[in-house]
Amino acid sequence: MEATLPKYFEHLSADPLFKPILVGAEPRELKQKPNPAFFLYSSIVMQQLSTQVGKVLLQRFLDIYGGKEPTSAEVAATPTEMLRAIGISNAKAGYIRNIALFDLEHGLNIEKFDGMTDDEVISYITSIKGIGK
Repeated sequence: MEATLPKYFEHLSADPLFKPILVGAEPRELKQKPNPAFFLYSSIVMQQLSTQVGKVLLQRFLDIYGGKEPTSAEVAATPTEMLRAIGISNAKAGYIRNIALFDLEHGLNIEKFDGMTDDEVISYITSIKGIGK
């Protein structure tokens, strides 16, 4: 009895460029990020000259919220000075706040994205100041 391949694996295997790469490869479990806003926060924080510095800053960011992924309401309520105090630039602190406010006003959730095409998701997310392609 042959195991059923995940949808993503079947899709990529149909592509002539990916097929040779995937021959004999073992499918991996893909996990959706349940918190798109946090994914965007961490992307902004991790944009550093050094990945090690990015990891330190991300941990400091999490520490503000007791080591847990913050809600957008918590981030929006965080004074810019607090983000600056952990080493995040003024511009990046503003972008993080923009993400939080956008999430609160318009929503950043997987369910909303499920009904959109890739281009629609990209257009939606890149409408946030500080998020580019």
